[in-house]
Amino acid sequence: MSWTQWAPIAQVLGTVSAMLTFVAIVTGGIFALNRYRREVRLRAADLLLKMEEEFRNIVPVCMDVEDLERYATEFAPVLRRDHDKAPAKGDLEILFKLDRCLRFFFLCTILNADLKVEENVIARAHYYYLCVMAEPDTRPELEKYIQSNFQRLYRWINCHRKCMDEYRKTGDWDESFVTEESL
Repeated sequence: MSWTQWAPIAQVLGTVSAMLTFVAIVTGGIFALNRYRREVRLRAADLLLKMEEEFRNIVPVCMDVEDLERYATEFAPVLRRDHDKAPAKGDLEILFKLDRCLRFFFLCTILNADLKVEENVIARAHYYYLCVMAEPDTRPELEKYIQSNFQRLYRWINCHRKCMDEYRKTGDWDESFVTEESL
């Protein structure tokens, strides 16, 4: 056999080799993408479990803020003093608890919005108390405190106020109520 007779066979082998390479690359890409998705879901589940642990730490503060009588006696005076001047030593413990609680909700807003956690699972799991804290005209001291110390959380609350009101009433998180204001 001469080289001219081998040329068509070599072309066919080259084409088959290129097609097999393409199939291997596509198959490898699909496998890698599936593995990446599975790992992201596992990391998200781990993150949600850690958030649940933190939520258990802050829920007593949330319950105290929810109860208007306890809020008025325990938190409102401290927040008024903090806004007017430097807090007293006894006030710092309450402010630390409240800050931990607000930082938790701040991280929830970041995870829910920026990382696009599936179907607002964080909102459905944790935002009841954020809705309570953001009730208009019931906790003005807390609203001032959030506005001055947690600006991004305050903007998020304002953008989502209608959505949170609807969530408080119905239990459904409806993104159509979110205003266009950017965070």
